[in-house]
Amino acid sequence: MKSMSDAEFKKHEDLCVRCGRCCRAKILWFDNEVKLGDYCEFYDRQKKECMCYEQRFTIYPRCRTVLQSMQEGGMPEDCPYVRDFPGYRSQVKEFQIKRPL
Repeated sequence: MKSMSDAEFKKHEDLCVRCGRCCRAKILWFDNEVKLGDYCEFYDRQKKECMCYEQRFTIYPRCRTVLQSMQEGGMPEDCPYVRDFPGYRSQVKEFQIKRPL
C-alpha cells in the first residue's frame, strides 16, 4: 500500500467531522447489526478528538482503521468517509447501553 503525501493525508483527515461515532464500542448484535456502545476511553467528548491519535493502534489495539471499519460495516452511512462510497451499507444502529445503578 502506498504512503499518502502530507497533502493527501490532510485532505483525508479533513473528511472527519469529529462526531466520535467511530470511537464508540461496536457490538455485534444477534441480528447482524453493529450496535454502538460507550465511547472509547481515549475519546475526549468535549474536545471531540482522540487523546492518543498518533499512537492509537499501539495504545488501544481494538482501534480500527477507516478501511477496517468500512469492511466491517462499522461506519454510519452519513459518515463523510463512506457517504459517497458506491455500494457501502452500514451495519450500525445506535443505542444506549443501560447500566445498572
